[in-house]
Amino acid sequence: MNYYLLPEDFGAKGDGVTDDTQALKNCMASAQGGMGIVNLKPRTTYVISQTLEIPDY
Repeated sequence: MNYYLLPEDFGAKGDGVTDDTQALKNCMASAQGGMGIVNLKPRTTYVISQTLEIPDY
């Protein structure tokens, strides 16, 4: 059974101001560990200050 993981559950704000990079990295790492699927909210602006490497899973 797959669970949908929200970056907000890992500390992301998605407000277009707060840096959400680490929260997104943590969310993707958990999904890669078999915990679920990353689900980004529509009409949300995530601020990313570093390159994110999307795993092939």
